[in-house]
Amino acid sequence: MKRAKRRGSRPVRASLSSKRARPAADLQTEIANLKRRNARLSAQAQRQSKDLQEARQQQSAIAGALNVISQKLVELPMVLEMVVRTAVELCNADHGYLFRLLDGRHHLAASFGVDPEFKSFLINNPFAVTRGTLSGRVAVDGKVVHIEDAASDPEYTWSEAQQRGNLRSGLGVPLMREGEVMGIFALYRSRVARYSDSQIDLVKTFADQAVIAIENARVLNELQASTNDLSESLQQQTATADVLKVISRSTFDLQVVLDTLVKSAMELCDADQAWLSQRHGEVFRLAAIYSHTDDLCARVRDYFTGRDVPPDRGSVTGRAALEARAVHVSDVLADPEYTWSGAQEIGGYRAAVGAPLLHKGVVVGVIFVGKITPQPFMQKQIELVTTFADQAVIAIENTRLLNELRESLQQQTATSDVLKVISRSTFDLQTVLDTLVESAARLCEADMGSINRQRENDFQQIASFGYSPDFKAYMEQHSIPVGRGARSAGEKNYSDSRCDERSRIRFSSGGGDWRHSYAARCADDAGGRAAWHFRVAAQDRASIYAETN
Repeated sequence: MKRAKRRGSRPVRASLSSKRARPAADLQTEIANLKRRNARLSAQAQRQSKDLQEARQQQSAIAGALNVISQKLVELPMVLEMVVRTAVELCNADHGYLFRLLDGRHHLAASFGVDPEFKSFLINNPFAVTRGTLSGRVAVDGKVVHIEDAASDPEYTWSEAQQRGNLRSGLGVPLMREGEVMGIFALYRSRVARYSDSQIDLVKTFADQAVIAIENARVLNELQASTNDLSESLQQQTATADVLKVISRSTFDLQVVLDTLVKSAMELCDADQAWLSQRHGEVFRLAAIYSHTDDLCARVRDYFTGRDVPPDRGSVTGRAALEARAVHVSDVLADPEYTWSGAQEIGGYRAAVGAPLLHKGVVVGVIFVGKITPQPFMQKQIELVTTFADQAVIAIENTRLLNELRESLQQQTATSDVLKVISRSTFDLQTVLDTLVESAARLCEADMGSINRQRENDFQQIASFGYSPDFKAYMEQHSIPVGRGARSAGEKNYSDSRCDERSRIRFSSGGGDWRHSYAARCADDAGGRAAWHFRVAAQDRASIYAETN
């Protein structure tokens, strides 16, 4: 016992009281409860840590997907593949699919974890929208569909796909745009295991991201297409303006205009060659050509030299002329009616367009445009060729009218000059006749001409132009007998009269033919091409042979 301390005069006593000892069983029970509580708290902490980790992974994946979507708008397939892959990995699925709904059928747009053979099967076999498939059920209901086991689901009828793809537990989420289902996001497991609510919400998020990616790509593609159309339209307008400038500056040089037209048509249509044929009578002849190489132009030009194109279905040019409308052949080698293999072998073209040059409903020419790849021309390219054909008609008509006006002015000037000579040479008939024959020859672009006076049975030359002195003297000393080798009256046009056995001038005398000796001299004088006042250029009309009594 401790002694009590005194406080003042009174002693203070301290006393100790001890508790009753607790039983060991109670202590063990409390410890067990604490352990269970700690275990629950630990498990809860682990779950929360796991959920937090999953949330961070999901947020990171979503952020990564959004980053890809914002940076890779044009590469839509790559974005969709990334979204499907991320969803499969985060949801512990085995494979995933993203389908686009087009024309009432499912078209595979992206996938992950899918067997290549089964993927090829899905790509080659777009399937209809029915409740017999997971994605079809989503499209019909327009909401999330969860199938625990496709193998035992009574509505799931596409057993071939289920077996080939080993599809068991499935989750389908619609891709919605303005209240309409535009696609389906589907995940599958090769085992039976339900998807959690958080996984369903995650797939919904990825479905929304897929819609954003698809819409962004659509808007960007439309913008790009609009920009391309605007650029092409500007190029076409520039080319049209250039052609019109050439037409206005080359009033008397049609060849320059035609060359510019075929060059512009080829370049703006992304073609490899183009040429223009003009009408001559009932056939068409090459008038202008342009290609990437001069060698090809030369070879095509040589091929068409002396070779006319008839208006028939054997060629693109002939077919356009025959039908009087634009003709498009996507592959001439696959066209059973195409027979101009020679031109095709030289040019190597496969796809071709022919546009007629129409003037008052009559085909006066055809523009041909070809490319070596068997790919169809776009409609706007065909319309562009037609526009160039219309410009060619304008150029041809302008040149014709201007040439006629120039010839008319020349004729009026020549007539005025002749009248002046007549008025000044009242008593000098020879001067008048010489002026007349010279004016006639020059206006007809002839090399020589003559005026011959008819007697009883022959003609006597009284004036000439362009003859050599020897030939002039010879003709003045010899008369021309009436027959098939001479003209009796009136006037006539002659084309190229070559000095050979068929075209050498013949004269009849008595009962048989007599080849006049001066005919050869005449042909030699004209360079071996034409006699008398025949025009040398074979492709144009000859001069007029006039006679007087």
